Amino acid sequence: MVTAVHTADDLIRILRQDPEILEQVRRAILTDELLELPEKFAEMAETQARMLETQAELLISHRRSEDRVGYLVGAELERKVFRILPVRLNQIYQLRRPRIVLRQGDYTPDTQRFLDDVENALDSATITEQQYERILLTDLVVRASRKGGQGAIYFAVEASGTVARRDIDRAFLASNAIRAVYQVDAVPVAVGYRIHPADRLYADQVAVRTIILEEEEL
Repeated sequence: MVTAVHTADDLIRILRQDPEILEQVRRAILTDELLELPEKFAEMAETQARMLETQAELLISHRRSEDRVGYLVGAELERKVFRILPVRLNQIYQLRRPRIVLRQGDYTPDTQRFLDDVENALDSATITEQQYERILLTDLVVRASRKGGQGAIYFAVEASGTVARRDIDRAFLASNAIRAVYQVDAVPVAVGYRIHPADRLYADQVAVRTIILEEEEL
């Protein structure tokens, strides 16, 4: 039975009533390639999602590798600084009996006395809570006497493979806090393998001593 079509509404009504005719019209109007586009787009989206997931996994793996390398470099640098720095400081400042009173992960009788002094300064409000924390987080604190009987001097040391502004700022803040504790000279020191010229200039401006370990010292 053929239904007469007089208007566009008649055509729409017929197409809605007979899905087979609708499909035949679609295929008459659209090419097979166009009909397959939704499926292809879905496949492309799935492929893109898999690629993004793979890239994210690679990025996470790369960051973990960088963290492991950074940890190893930092541990090796701290070992070398522990061995070399007192000698270098003695050469620069003409010191007597330089000794390390704070080293992360290493507690000696000198360390305990130093920490007691810092805690007493906090209890008496000589230093703030922020200054207290900054001292405790300092990589290395060295105490020495000056030749000629000029009194004690402290060095607040931050060690990093590449000395950056954050290391300079940390050393600066730690030295100020230690100076407040003992009321004696405290010198901020940033030590590492390399430093950008702009950061070296910044260190000079804020009076932070930078020590770059030479190749023969490594």
